Amino acid sequence: MCRALIPARLLAACCLLLLLGSRPAEAALQSQIVEQPYPVPLQPGQRLLPALNAATPVREQGRIFHGRTRWHVRSGYRWQKETTDKGEQCRLAEVRVLLQAQIVLPELGGAPSAEQRADFDRYLAALRVHEQGHIAIVEAAAARIDEALQSLPPAPRCEELERQARRIRDLVLEQAGREGEDYDRQTGHGCSQGACLR
Repeated sequence: MCRALIPARLLAACCLLLLLGSRPAEAALQSQIVEQPYPVPLQPGQRLLPALNAATPVREQGRIFHGRTRWHVRSGYRWQKETTDKGEQCRLAEVRVLLQAQIVLPELGGAPSAEQRADFDRYLAALRVHEQGHIAIVEAAAARIDEALQSLPPAPRCEELERQARRIRDLVLEQAGREGEDYDRQTGHGCSQGACLR
């Protein structure tokens, strides 16, 4: 369980200006992804589903989930003023995009039997696949932001360039949020990927 596509005209304009000789900004795309386990004490004979439901800290809108991915994408940039034959312009000289994500997953504790451990391991592997799907969505979004900002053409004023950069970032993140919601719907929050217990 668990933010857009760049308008085609804007992307085309960026590509055209690159071809005409505008210099792209230096880029730095970084990711910080951590897993945050929560303990699930399980004793022999105890069913896995009730134990997970009791242990999970992930509860949203009256629903219980056993895993969650939270993410945040930040972008920063340094602009540079330059004088050209068209007058003074402002361009992005350096772009930094940082993706931070936390994946919350269960960790088996207690004294489970070999069969219980095997069942848990199968379920955890499927749950991890589902959460990695959320990570893939936001990693692609961070890469789109990085690429679009690098390609952003110069503007007459730095304030205008900053507005354009913020708008691109916000559009991409909004789209990624929708993609994450669609992914949860399509997979039944991971159920179709094997992360389902009865």
